[in-house]
Amino acid sequence: LTLLVQPVGDSAEPVGFVRFHGVSLGEGFAFLESAVTGVRGLRAGWGVEASRLALAYAMDALEIRRVEAKVYAYNVLSINALRRNGFRLEGRLREARTYGGQRWDILVFAILEGEMRAQRARERFPYMGFWPPDARP
Repeated sequence: LTLLVQPVGDSAEPVGFVRFHGVSLGEGFAFLESAVTGVRGLRAGWGVEASRLALAYAMDALEIRRVEAKVYAYNVLSINALRRNGFRLEGRLREARTYGGQRWDILVFAILEGEMRAQRARERFPYMGFWPPDARP
């Protein structure tokens, strides 16, 4: 599932994407990948907001209970975006990436259903499922 990031009231051009891959509906987990490109998209919060919307959709409509993301240790903007969305650091793949002639760790982050729900309640984020939670079959 890939969603384009397009700022409201801005030009018609997308500035990035949010993607779920490795989705297991039976087990209730998915992997999250997101990217915002171009100078105008960086530090604007669009990636954080788009990921938050995608997480809400995954939890409410797809009944995903765990979302995992991996990020390179040098990518501070992505690390901060994951933390702003409630992800917690769960592990580290040591020296798993070479970039700029240097070995870097890959950090493994995840968020669980209860953590997503608590954050959404604090932020008064709306339900995004197909039918009300109490009316599910």
